[in-house]
Amino acid sequence: MRLNYYPAQATAPRAGQLRAGAHTDYGGFTVLIGDLLMRWTNDRWLSTMHRVVNPPAADGPSAARLSIAFFNHPNYDTLIECLPSQGPARHAPVLAGEYRDLKYAKTGLIGAGER
Repeated sequence: MRLNYYPAQATAPRAGQLRAGAHTDYGGFTVLIGDLLMRWTNDRWLSTMHRVVNPPAADGPSAARLSIAFFNHPNYDTLIECLPSQGPARHAPVLAGEYRDLKYAKTGLIGAGER
């Protein structure tokens, strides 16, 4: 489970500004479908790109926002590779934890190798 805190904004955001940029989720399963499930199914079930938008600029400065997201990740050392029933693999095998660390490092959430 992860708590995402979006602090109050003292001034209205610029037009088109996002609170969290476009991204997919890193684990095996979320309501939106995650990257690792996409790899297991050889892109049959696609990970959904999504973002966090700001309230309309006409509303002026916003209050703080907290979202609570529950993520289900495979064990850190689980090998993620295309299921044999899904045909030739489109993605190289990867360990679930190493993949998650790489994605976290790209977003600046934690350094690679941290759990």
